Amino acid sequence: MLKTTSLVLFGLCCFSPLLFPKETMSKEKVKTPEVEKMVPTILAILGLKEKDRYKQLIQLSNERSELELRLNHELGNAKEKSKKIAIVYLLGLYRFGNTARDLSEIIDIESVPRDEDRKAPLWLQYPAVRSLELIGKPAVPFVIKNITNAPKPLVRSLSTEVLYIIEGPAVSKFLLENEMNKTSDEKSRKKIREALQQIDKMAK
Repeated sequence: MLKTTSLVLFGLCCFSPLLFPKETMSKEKVKTPEVEKMVPTILAILGLKEKDRYKQLIQLSNERSELELRLNHELGNAKEKSKKIAIVYLLGLYRFGNTARDLSEIIDIESVPRDEDRKAPLWLQYPAVRSLELIGKPAVPFVIKNITNAPKPLVRSLSTEVLYIIEGPAVSKFLLENEMNKTSDEKSRKKIREALQQIDKMAK
C-alpha cells in the first residue's frame, strides 16, 4: 500500500517557518523543503488500483480541508506582515474558497517588492487581489460588499478589479446595478456608480 505524503504534512513541512513562531520550532536547522516530491506522490496515487486510489484521494481531500482550516487560523493570528502575505498567497494558490471573506477584509494589504522577485514574483503589490481572483465565484459577494460599504477608495477600487476579472464587464455591471436597485442609501449608490465607471474604463 502506498504511503501517501499528506498535503497537511507537505504544507506544514514546506511552510512551517512561516506558520509557526520561532519558539515552537526545533532548534535544529530547518532543511529546505523539497516541494517537487509532491508530484511523484500524486502520480503514484493515480497509478494505484481503483479501490486503493479512491481511498488515497479521500485522504488527500480531507487533508486539503485541514490545511485550509490551519492556514485560515494562522491568517487571523499572524502578527508579522510578511507572514500574513505568505498565507494570503497560499490561500489563493490552493483556491481555498472558504477564506474569501477574510481575504476580502484585507484586500489592500500591500507587499514591498523583493529584489529576488523582479523576474517572476510570487505575488504583486496587493497579494490578496490575486488570491481572490484565483478563488473566483466564492469571492464575489464579499467584494461586492466592499464596493458598496467600504469607506476606503482603495479597497473599493481593488474589489472592483477583482469583480471585473472574475465576472467580466457585462455580468459585473449587472450585479452592481442590481445592488443599486436594492439600496436607497445614497452613499452606497454613489460608490456603486464609481465602480461602474471603473468597469467601463477597464473594458475599453
